[in-house]
Amino acid sequence: METRNARPRRTQGKQDPIAYSETIVGSRDGAALLSRAQRLEAMGDPMGARAIYRRVAELGEMATLALAACARVEREIGMLETAICSLTEALHHCTRDVEQSQAIYVELGDVYAQRGDYEEASYHYRRAMRYDPDREDVQRRLRCASRLSYLRIFDQTG
Repeated sequence: METRNARPRRTQGKQDPIAYSETIVGSRDGAALLSRAQRLEAMGDPMGARAIYRRVAELGEMATLALAACARVEREIGMLETAICSLTEALHHCTRDVEQSQAIYVELGDVYAQRGDYEEASYHYRRAMRYDPDREDVQRRLRCASRLSYLRIFDQTG
């Protein structure tokens, strides 16, 4: 008789990227998993790292960090829509952390710009600037996205 929480069988020679567990007990476990995900990333296993980041995101206090790292990996492997979802989810977890919120808005702007949606990128850069209007790197990104958006509209109207 098999129970719902029965341990999955391992296939010989293949190790799961995440140790079997229904829950992450605490931040210490989450930190260890984040370290493991970073090692997997460095070894060239972005999908294994992504799986661990998603798992750590289930731990509320580390969700923002894990989701931002997950989005970075997703962006690198071309999963732009998924990266946008991960970053949006990360925003919901960091409502009180101004620096993290700003960094996530900038990253969202970068992903939208990479996707070619310069209007949406501009929106996110403007949101980031609400936290610190003097950041020159964000101002530069906003100017660039605004110009590209304008050029795209201009090209379409012809």
